Amino acid sequence: MEELLQLHIVIPEEVPDNLHPEINGRFDDVHELLEGHFPVPNKDVPSYDHLGTTVSSSLFERRSDNLKHIDGIEAQLKDWYAKASVFRSSYEHSFGEFRSPADPDNHILLLVTNCEIEEPTIRWKLKKETLQAPPLVLDDEIFHANHGGIFAIDSASGDVLWEADDCQVVQVPVGNENQIIGNTGHEVIALSRAGGEVQWRTGFEISDDEIIDSRVAIGADNAYVGLRNGEIIALSLDTGDPRTLCECEDSVVRLQMIEPGLIATTNNGALYLVDSSGKTEWPDSANIAPSIKHSQDGCLYAGDSESLLAMAEEDGTVKWQVDFPVVNDIVQVGDKLCATTRRDLVLVDAKTGERVWDYHAANEFATVSNPVVVDGVVACVTSSTFVDEEIYSFEQNILHIFDPTDGTELQSFELGVGDCYGLSAENESIVCSAGGELICIENFPTPA
Repeated sequence: MEELLQLHIVIPEEVPDNLHPEINGRFDDVHELLEGHFPVPNKDVPSYDHLGTTVSSSLFERRSDNLKHIDGIEAQLKDWYAKASVFRSSYEHSFGEFRSPADPDNHILLLVTNCEIEEPTIRWKLKKETLQAPPLVLDDEIFHANHGGIFAIDSASGDVLWEADDCQVVQVPVGNENQIIGNTGHEVIALSRAGGEVQWRTGFEISDDEIIDSRVAIGADNAYVGLRNGEIIALSLDTGDPRTLCECEDSVVRLQMIEPGLIATTNNGALYLVDSSGKTEWPDSANIAPSIKHSQDGCLYAGDSESLLAMAEEDGTVKWQVDFPVVNDIVQVGDKLCATTRRDLVLVDAKTGERVWDYHAANEFATVSNPVVVDGVVACVTSSTFVDEEIYSFEQNILHIFDPTDGTELQSFELGVGDCYGLSAENESIVCSAGGELICIENFPTPA
């Protein structure tokens, strides 16, 4: 199946006089046409080089839904450039080959290359700005937020189910079967999961030095937030009524619910277990200042500045610790852990920390982030910043699909340009935010 890899409109260096007004007057129209179908990063001014003028989508996306746009774009270009020759090519050209078979001097080239991408495929796309984090996935619904408020999406269709525009939260919300809860920095807001109606909102009369720093954590009866002044606040899920649970010696930056209770991480790296008996500091944490990334089967997995480690849930005792650069993300893959550093994706044994395989991003400016496990494969995103002719800079994001057994890369899939804010697994699909749109991707390659 022919799939779109690149879309270029190429104008020869020596344009006949009768074409100059038509071509020069259409740059804005062409950019608007392309932007209507694709995320075009270089839309303000066309780029120039000594061989000619190129107006390009700069798309370079191997995406199975792109080819359907070509017919309409081709028809519009033929109408605009009636005195030139608009034609399609199914293979890549060099500049010297940019000539129309019918009229070598007057041409516009619509380049469509065959990259034979059949999987994965895009289930739906939604043009919507989001906060800089992966979405929350609960059952068959997806929840996210932007500076306009919180919104819910049907994971099957991509349709927006509801939007709550009176709660400008600063983090992606959390939720349970009945509620979606977020924080604005100075208040906590609970919404009905079914329709987005505000159930309660609890504000804190605190200064900017005592703002809410932690993401909300949800327990059986309460929601919890940590404040910059060290207080941990419990809020009734039914009413939002607050009470101070305990006080820590530094700003509370992270809260996590685990089986024994609530784990609190402070700005100085100390860890506390907070339960019905009060708070208990884990002594080992003072020496390693770990950042907990994942919990599973009685173990907490964390990273500090130089290592990856496993800690017992009940008392924070370090079970194993291995040398590792700064750990960004951790996800469980059966009895293994998949962790990312700035340029690496690494699979280790969850019981020992022994390295099984790793993937290293070749581009020195690339970052590897946010691994997920979906449909029997491991996926992550690499993001690289490119400068186009020293004028434009844009972020290129590539989704990589790996066989979890041996680390073989099964497929790569270009998510487009612009900021990418990570992946979330949704049943047998992936949901991500890239280039100002939410994308749901499914049908991944099957490991051998």
